[in-house]
Formats: sequence, C-alpha cells, structure tokens
Amino acid sequence: MATTVGDIYIRGGLSGSFTDISYVQGGWITVASSSTMYSLYHDRLKDGQIIYIQNSDSLYKVTKYIAFETPGYGGLIDSASFTSFTFPGGAVAGTISSSAQIASDISGAFVSLSSSIASRFDTLGGVGGIFALTGSFYSTTNNIQITGSLSISSGSFEGFKVDNVGRTIIGDSSNLNLQPIEGGILYSSSLFYLGM
Repeated sequence: MATTVGDIYIRGGLSGSFTDISYVQGGWITVASSSTMYSLYHDRLKDGQIIYIQNSDSLYKVTKYIAFETPGYGGLIDSASFTSFTFPGGAVAGTISSSAQIASDISGAFVSLSSSIASRFDTLGGVGGIFALTGSFYSTTNNIQITGSLSISSGSFEGFKVDNVGRTIIGDSSNLNLQPIEGGILYSSSLFYLGM
C-alpha cells in the first residue's frame, strides 16, 4: 500500500503529469515487452486490467488472486496471472503485407465486407444482388425493371437497343453479311427479314 505523506503537487501549465500509469492500480498500461509485464508488482495490478505489450503488439488480461479470499487459490500471498486477450467483437489489427502472412494471421469468418468488395458483389450478385452465376453466365428469376437505356452488343456491333424513352432499335447488320436464321429478326439495308 502507498503511504500518504501529505505532499502537495502542483503542475505548471498544461504539460507534465503527476505520476506514471505504472504506479496506478487498475489503469490501462503499455509496456515494452512480456518480461516487463511479468515484473510488475502484483499490488499494482487489478483483476480484469488490460496490458498492451508493444514489441509483440498483443494484449493481456490480468487475473488477480487474493490469498485466503480467491476460491481455489492456495497461495499464501497475493499474486496475478496474465492471459492473452482480444476485445469481444474486435477485428484483426495491424498491416498485412503478404499472402503468406494473410494465411497465418487470419482465421475464422469475416464479420463484414469492405465497401468496395460489397459493391462488386452487388453488381452481379452474391451479397444482395439479383443475379447468380449459373455455369458460364449470370441468371435471375427476378423481375427486372430498367429505368435507363439497354444495349446488347457483340464487339463493336450494337445489335439491339432500347433507348431511355422506350424506342426499340435493331442494329443494321448490312456490313456483317448476316443471313436470317429460324425464329430471328434481322435488319439490313433498310429491310427487315424474319427467319422462317
């Protein structure tokens, strides 16, 4: 226990401090290494206190044992132990620089997607999208309403288009030397052909 000697401390200005966190029981503490953590006096630690270790970028939670009070503890003096700790719901922190590190540092399920990945999924399906990959193409059983224009092209040839006011336009295939096929409609040189 600390002894009160009646000293008065006056801080000059806005800088400076009265004491170091190392001497405050129960406060969050940052130490250089695990050996520094293990050398902390047990009477400066409190049950549930969190300690951050800089050189390993890790957190530990203190479990305090009080002699003759803590159930199951048979020691004759107070002591403490340290257990690796992650905040509940906390994400993996730090910079990941290689696929090897990703493989070793990430396990379990991802909680959420970044906005850029989520928008890519939403474009074609996956998370919240209306299309699903079926073989080599995307398909849907949803009703689709297009409020802009629709264009279907093959390379530079625009074969079918519905503009933003609803006009249907069939591309002129006269330069492609296409022939009508059964069930198809072909527009070439100002003429329509119906394949029979």
